[in-house]
Amino acid sequence: FMQVIGSYCRENRIQERPKKPNKPSSGYEKKNAPAKSVKPRHIHVGDIFNSGRSIAEIMEIFDIKQTTVIEHLNKYVMAGNALRCDEILALSTLPADQKNIALEAFDQSGSEYLKPVFDFLSGKVDYDELKILRLYHLNKKNGS
Repeated sequence: FMQVIGSYCRENRIQERPKKPNKPSSGYEKKNAPAKSVKPRHIHVGDIFNSGRSIAEIMEIFDIKQTTVIEHLNKYVMAGNALRCDEILALSTLPADQKNIALEAFDQSGSEYLKPVFDFLSGKVDYDELKILRLYHLNKKNGS
């Protein structure tokens, strides 16, 4: 196979691209970004959150959206870790009675998938809200 490719490249005068050398570190990193870590990103985000940083601060540190932070925190909880709950529930903009109904829907429908809860609530609660409430629900369920 490689011989065929080599022959084709010679016939069509296609040069091999030079390999890019490893760049030395410029010393410039994202604003407020922590040093590179060998930890998976979701563990790093969960640890930073538990250290007292807010969701907004984490968004700025990693230059990511709130939904991405929630996804990382969800993976963190699914890996068996606990989160501080104070800020999670506060992210939801739903009135308290709707939050409670949605959390009960997670109790009944499970939290693996959002669609059953979305359907249970007749589509009145959007998926971004459901992601926040699922994170809160899973964290509470795991004993935090």
